[in-house]
Amino acid sequence: MTKFVLTFFVFFMASAASATDEMPIIDMSQMVSEEAPSSGAVIRWQGQYSYKKFESGDEAEASFSMNSNGKLNPYMNAHLDVELSAIDGDSSRLQNTIHQAFLDNSIGRYNFNIGIQKIDWGQMDFQSPANLLAPLDLSRGISGDVDSQVRGTAALQFKMTFDGFFVEALFRPFHTAHLFPGQGSPWDRASAAISQMPGAGVQNQDRQYGSQGLRLGLNLGTLGIRVMSYSGYESFKINDSDNVETSPTELSYNALAMDLGLGPVVFKGEFAAGTRNVYYLNSLFQIQEELPKFQNASIALDYGVDSLNFMLELASSKTDSDNKSLLPAQGDRGTISTQSSIKLNNDDLVISFITQHALEKGEQMLILKGSNQFRDWLSVELGYVDFAGEEETLLGQYKKSSHFYSQLQFDL
Repeated sequence: MTKFVLTFFVFFMASAASATDEMPIIDMSQMVSEEAPSSGAVIRWQGQYSYKKFESGDEAEASFSMNSNGKLNPYMNAHLDVELSAIDGDSSRLQNTIHQAFLDNSIGRYNFNIGIQKIDWGQMDFQSPANLLAPLDLSRGISGDVDSQVRGTAALQFKMTFDGFFVEALFRPFHTAHLFPGQGSPWDRASAAISQMPGAGVQNQDRQYGSQGLRLGLNLGTLGIRVMSYSGYESFKINDSDNVETSPTELSYNALAMDLGLGPVVFKGEFAAGTRNVYYLNSLFQIQEELPKFQNASIALDYGVDSLNFMLELASSKTDSDNKSLLPAQGDRGTISTQSSIKLNNDDLVISFITQHALEKGEQMLILKGSNQFRDWLSVELGYVDFAGEEETLLGQYKKSSHFYSQLQFDL
């Protein structure tokens, strides 16, 4: 337990335990009206401490978060989710993150969201071809919790709902990059390549790369069908003080998603096809880029009954290119993933086992974890994460990042 993280941890515990006249980290008066509490505002303060034991050393993290949902009037709600964390390992850093900060407006069949929000146009648990538009936060490594890896992005979403049918439009006036770990992190395998890519550097914040998407949905009993089209950009950013980021490149695709519920079983599937930028090394070992076509597909089966849940997902990614991508996540891959969980002790204890195995290259990931809710305000999670495979594969490159971890989470 390093002095850096413990100092941060004790400071916030003391701040939460006693009232002070200091200005809060986020001034809620700018987000909700003064009468918000009487109109249904809910504010949740949380603290979290985690410790990870890697082959190369230890990493400790203490975080303090606030989540608020406030009703401003009969038609408008405000949502705010922010986090301040201190991470100490091979490199120490403070990090503040605005996960979400948006207004949700609903009038009859019309819904309108504006602000920083997590975009979720997919339904798969691991790899979602339909939700490629969502920027990811991989700065803390790979996790079995996919939702926690989606970054908030400035967006405007408009949705019209009818009987069994909806139309949804998305507009993002600003571009948000995929976030990768900084140098010195146990997860920094891709950072060196990103810093050498064409156009990598501090991107001009005045440059705007707008993107837009349209989605249509149809519900026929227990069958759901979603058709969507998206045109925008993507880039890769290193999460350190240098703020190195690749130049935004084109990402455009069309997608189809379906789900069918049959009692305790749900069948799901997604398919996407479009164009996406790829970086590769030429014969002179120089980094170049191209814009090939790609086809991604995923099918899954979810089964849940009483306290037992099981998920099986098959995924495939294909790119029409003869060049090997510098980023394994953009290369050709076929995977089979599973997730099993069981709830015990009146659902307070949850044991989960997560696996992913590549069908061709032998790379794999195993996660075994258990969490227990001791009180309404206190939970503890213990787990082990293991990676295997060749160094050039997506999961194999992290085999030295296999680790044990413990996590304490509490309400303040």
